[in-house]
Amino acid sequence: MFFHIAIEVQEDCRDKWFLSSIEFLLKRLVSGGSTYTLAFDEPRIKPVVCLKLATELLELREDILYLDFDLQFSSILQNVGSSRYELIRSAGLLHVLQPSDEILDFLESLAEYKLQSGGVLVLDSLNSLQNFLTGESIGEGSKEANQKTALIVTVLQGISRTFKKSLFILNVTKQRPKQTIQDNPALWEKTLVGGRIIRFKSEEVISLKQDPRRPRIISATFEVPSERDRNDLPEKYEFEVSEI
Repeated sequence: MFFHIAIEVQEDCRDKWFLSSIEFLLKRLVSGGSTYTLAFDEPRIKPVVCLKLATELLELREDILYLDFDLQFSSILQNVGSSRYELIRSAGLLHVLQPSDEILDFLESLAEYKLQSGGVLVLDSLNSLQNFLTGESIGEGSKEANQKTALIVTVLQGISRTFKKSLFILNVTKQRPKQTIQDNPALWEKTLVGGRIIRFKSEEVISLKQDPRRPRIISATFEVPSERDRNDLPEKYEFEVSEI
């Protein structure tokens, strides 16, 4: 099942229909305690989309706790225009935390952090978290890192539910050999980092892509992971939002 809402406007000409549509989209996501995986096939659009969502959420007066393992978001905040940065800074609702060398110390700092009820908790990104935990390890070390990642996501889900925050897990897809009956090694597909575990933990997986014909447009397709009930087909929605 698909629903398609096309939103294409100029930065200096945002009509009421656009505002009500993007507000509807964000209020749908900030439902309190739900987990969403935001999947990006193109890494370069991730910082732009994240800044766009953060700015719109702040305009709605939503609290944002941003765990910046990628460090991209922190960097882009320092390079946005002065007026937009002032809007973000003055809102007082955006809190960006960067990881420490010890992941357990980092999680402990979250427990001591004065969290506010509502808004969103952002993990940016699952890729960097796994790399952080894996380090130079391969084989069994990599498997252990996957297990630790799943455990940390579970802890973050517990925090988000306790404080009625939506959890956004950012995920840059990777190319992997596609399993087929013929076992053809030439076939590849883009898959989520974390695979079945992260899909199972997500209420919805949201695929964000740039429209090749309209570079300023980002499409978002919502999918309910079918692993939750194999008798149901994945339900999908599609929206388009203007890039910054």
